[in-house]
Amino acid sequence: MGAPKDTIYPDKLKIRDTGIHEDSGRRIHTTAGSGYPKKEYIRSDLFTALQAENKRLREEKEDAVSLLDAWFDRRKLAHEQIDAAVLDAARGYLRTSRSGGMEARDSDMIEGVVSDMARLSLFADLFARAALKGTDQ
Repeated sequence: MGAPKDTIYPDKLKIRDTGIHEDSGRRIHTTAGSGYPKKEYIRSDLFTALQAENKRLREEKEDAVSLLDAWFDRRKLAHEQIDAAVLDAARGYLRTSRSGGMEARDSDMIEGVVSDMARLSLFADLFARAALKGTDQ
């Protein structure tokens, strides 16, 4: 009951899924009928090849990350980037506040506190805790 061996099948086929089942339990698909959603089906041999390529790329990525971990402490790099970003944002806000009338002494004091907090990696630690808490849920 199979198709002839010399038949060429397309890589992808868009057909409409009626959502209706035959008495034998198979779904009924059609190429007509605008009321049914179109679905794209991929030939199984192509799908298997795509899965193998996906697996290969994931393994390459894992190898690259493990190599990066061997050379660098990525956590430290991320901490430095987060603290620098917070410090830059605070300095920009304080410049705007000074031009709006904030005392230079107050601005300098706040910048000193934020700089000390960044030096101690408090912002990066808070960010890491929030990220971990988000993954636990």
